[in-house]
Amino acid sequence: MKKLVIACKVLYYEINTILATIKMDTTIDICFLPQSIHNLPSQEAMREQLQKVIDRFEQRNNYETIILGYGLCGGGIEGLVSKRAFLVVPKAHDCIELLLGKSKRLQRAYFLNSGWIDFGDDAYKQYRHLICNGEIAATNETVESVLAEGLKMYHEIVLIDNDTLEPKHHLYALDLVKFLNSLVSRKQFELKVLRSDLDYFRNILTSEKQSENESNQIAIFKPGEPVSLFRILSE
Repeated sequence: MKKLVIACKVLYYEINTILATIKMDTTIDICFLPQSIHNLPSQEAMREQLQKVIDRFEQRNNYETIILGYGLCGGGIEGLVSKRAFLVVPKAHDCIELLLGKSKRLQRAYFLNSGWIDFGDDAYKQYRHLICNGEIAATNETVESVLAEGLKMYHEIVLIDNDTLEPKHHLYALDLVKFLNSLVSRKQFELKVLRSDLDYFRNILTSEKQSENESNQIAIFKPGEPVSLFRILSE
């Protein structure tokens, strides 16, 4: 049996860690896509990009199962379909549930992991890039106020410890906290480090096609059957 995993590159380290520690009598191909597809102007644009990847891989290989390493992602997976393979979709709202498990959700927390820091894109990275390139001054009140406004809903920064953290990841998280605290006046951000819990994600990556025996962890769509968010959320 041959499987394909299509996932956001933010999950690069976790997926490789899981697959390196399990024994499976199957061939698994992995396609990591840039986190930036989440920033496309519409859900339809994200879905189109994902569908193109599915179609391209199916033209070259005969997969029995395609596993999506994505949560619901604001509806970006709605309508995805495989012509020949079973589509396995996590019943997760976003990748945080894949990293921490479904029971450890924190309210108003801004999450980081090593993959996000290395491969993701956020306003703080863009801000630092503009400064390093000399495109804006180191203290640009307009840009800083926009950043502060975008992050004011959060109460803390959470760094997910997945055993792949390096000093540079801790430094980035601390720099972000320090930067945010320099912008806000009424509250101070704190940095919290949480251990990842990959059991849920591991179960998804090792799942077999069982269209008649779905769990509360995954939804499985038959070949030719489009992904339905209504079905995922209602089961």
